[in-house]
Amino acid sequence: MDPITITTALALKSGAAANAHTFGPFTDGTMSDRFGSQPFSFKSTPFGLDLNSAGKAYSLRPDFISQTPFGKSWSLLENGSPVGSIGFNNVTNSIGAQGLSPKMGTALGAALRSRGVI
Repeated sequence: MDPITITTALALKSGAAANAHTFGPFTDGTMSDRFGSQPFSFKSTPFGLDLNSAGKAYSLRPDFISQTPFGKSWSLLENGSPVGSIGFNNVTNSIGAQGLSPKMGTALGAALRSRGVI
């Protein structure tokens, strides 16, 4: 039986937070900020991860050439168009997001950490 992994992420300046739990190929969680909270879910695919949140479908794909120095990054796509990216720097052991709201950034960070990818 696969273990269940639970992770929490917090963006200190904005107050955004996310909790994620993974069991096998599925990751579910809740992201929140001062405006409210919403659920999200990830599912593994052969090309990366598919994300559903607030009735929208996104794809999270690993970047062939990392956008993060000394680490790895993933691009978030909506209908094939880039929305933003998230990366993990191995030297500083930190997660950074570009083009994403703090709420979405914490959700992606918690989900990727829960899956053991970062």
